[in-house]
Amino acid sequence: MEPIVYILLFGAMLFLIIRAFRATNMWKGAYAENKVARQLARLPKEYYVFNNVYIRKGNQSIQIDHVVISRYGVFVIETKNYKGWVYGSANAEHWTQNIYGHKYQLYNPTRQNASHVSALCNLFNITREKTIPIIVFAGSATVHCSTDCHVIYLNQLRRVIDRHKNIQFSDEQVIQMTGKLSDALVTGKKRKHKHVNEVRQKIAEKERLEAKGICPRCHGQLVLRKGQYGQFIGCSNYPNCKYTAHI
Repeated sequence: MEPIVYILLFGAMLFLIIRAFRATNMWKGAYAENKVARQLARLPKEYYVFNNVYIRKGNQSIQIDHVVISRYGVFVIETKNYKGWVYGSANAEHWTQNIYGHKYQLYNPTRQNASHVSALCNLFNITREKTIPIIVFAGSATVHCSTDCHVIYLNQLRRVIDRHKNIQFSDEQVIQMTGKLSDALVTGKKRKHKHVNEVRQKIAEKERLEAKGICPRCHGQLVLRKGQYGQFIGCSNYPNCKYTAHI
């Protein structure tokens, strides 16, 4: 067989492996989101549940796993499906997943959720104090983190929601917000594909800046620092900018 044929076969196999890996990760995420959606479906009728929400934020779209609107506040829920040990802090750019000694980076879900909260606050014209951000780990991970955000396991979700009983909105305001969110939803078969491409572009730009030693958040200089868990990359503009990255 000609060498070019081997190259083409290898390329095709590599493409199929990468595609299968991405599909597996997407399936894991969708499976976890479905588990959370089933929990939310059992809430009383005074709670208005939206799953897999796409809305515009400026020139880009954002995807929010679950939004629950009620008189007691707007619950903004991010779902994760991981295993092993997961640990991190509120200010860290990334958290760490440890599986049998192998460490992997994952984007700080509380930061991710904070951008979702910001978008909804702008849409509804409300303050952050009237939102309840929640990160739900629906897999088998053991989570250790320091943050004011609710970082919980799936079996804790209903209890956390039920604990919030202070009236924040009137019934009329709740109806207005559900209408605004319904009107703002981005629909269509291409919405997810477009959103994924936008996310990939943001990641590529972040990696490009990091490679040049530039902070992706404030464009300051990235420097080597030493912390409790060893060396890491941090921004020279600390404490005004708390961007960090693993080495």
